[in-house]
Amino acid sequence: MSRQVAVTLVSLLAGGIAWAETTAAAIRPALVQSGPGTIPPFYATSRLEPGQTVVVLAEEGEFYAIQPPPGSFSYVPSAAIRLVPGEKSVGVVHEAVTTLVGSQLNAECSTQGVRLSPGTLVRILGQERIRVGQQELHAYRIEPVGEKRYIVKSAIAQPATVQRQATANHENVMPTVLDSRDSFNPGELNLVRLRQLADQAYQRGCQTGDFGEAKRLYRELSAAADPQVRWEAMNRLEFIRLREQEWAAKNAPSQHLQPTTYRPGPGFPSAPEQPLSAKGADSWRPPGKGDSGVDSSYRVCGVLRRSAFYERGQPLYFLEDHLGRLRCYVFGQDSEKWQAWLGRSVEVYGTPPVYRGDLRAEIVTATCIRPLP
Repeated sequence: MSRQVAVTLVSLLAGGIAWAETTAAAIRPALVQSGPGTIPPFYATSRLEPGQTVVVLAEEGEFYAIQPPPGSFSYVPSAAIRLVPGEKSVGVVHEAVTTLVGSQLNAECSTQGVRLSPGTLVRILGQERIRVGQQELHAYRIEPVGEKRYIVKSAIAQPATVQRQATANHENVMPTVLDSRDSFNPGELNLVRLRQLADQAYQRGCQTGDFGEAKRLYRELSAAADPQVRWEAMNRLEFIRLREQEWAAKNAPSQHLQPTTYRPGPGFPSAPEQPLSAKGADSWRPPGKGDSGVDSSYRVCGVLRRSAFYERGQPLYFLEDHLGRLRCYVFGQDSEKWQAWLGRSVEVYGTPPVYRGDLRAEIVTATCIRPLP
């Protein structure tokens, strides 16, 4: 009788390389941790019972780094994710974001996981309001992508090594697990070849800006019978969409910006007309600075969005550029009044931007904001 072999096919997005995947079973009840060390600063994320198996990725001191066991999850800020139309459980990362490791045993989520690039598809498991330090954060609970968990070595039996096929590029790796008997069937071999061709076409497109062949191949893969292969193809098609936008923006003809005149909208103070700076219209002092003493020397434009963060009891907003990327956060008193302008292009006057490590972005304190026509 043929022995059943679990064969893991991983996306060959950068040329396949061989690696050893190691599995092991728990020999006693044990806690899975967010990091390889003491609790705290790390914390328990789940519990293993005797006989449960894990995939061992590496040794780190007295701990094994393992793949997150079934039921594991992570958090990402809701503001960094856009839902795929028609897919309530699928989201697309639209600004680079670092995940936070969640726990099935407590409310801890302070350990950082991995950095997700724009265009990464994630499976959404739910939405929660979590506390990170002194801030409350609206977050999606997602399946871990490329993360590790940790377990003490003494709780695991001697690992057994199985040869696998993997990729050198870990960006958006979505493994597909197939069951076979001793060998691949021809359809599986054709699928591997098709994925190789699609990746080669994608790499050429990154060099030339022509993604036509890559899109054709990934659309073909998106109709595959295996749901994981379809997921991988959708992921790459989303990356192609972003790359095409970048190419279009890079090759768009430059436009000379003409000096303009400030005309206050409803609810804004009137003032003598004063021309904006000719150097890109990005530095102007609005009227009233002399009266209030507040520095309003900085001007920035973008699409207004509401973030999941709060600052001094007020919601934080942010501006998107024309590619949908975060430009900066915006704070202001009574910012709840900005709700009517969500999704509209606005111009903001305020203090020059200051980088905030907790936000991993710049923030502007607004003294004036108004929608653009």
